[in-house]
Amino acid sequence: MSRPDRRHAALRGVADAIASLDGTYATGPDAGTGPADMADIGETTPHVFCGPAELGGSGDSSPHTALGTLAALHTGVTVEP
Repeated sequence: MSRPDRRHAALRGVADAIASLDGTYATGPDAGTGPADMADIGETTPHVFCGPAELGGSGDSSPHTALGTLAALHTGVTVEP
């Protein structure tokens, strides 16, 4: 089985597990995954966020996550006079 086929099979397994929870859990991208992976999962379950924008999803969430992380870091920084 090729690497892309193994990845797709793994994502399908994740999708099956999420679908079995009947909406008590939803997933989105994390380290190493992105909108295309969410589209794969979304073929099995609607309980997924951040699919590709061209398929009606919200797209890549990483720039927004990075901005939120940076804002939190700035909030925690003490500036001495």
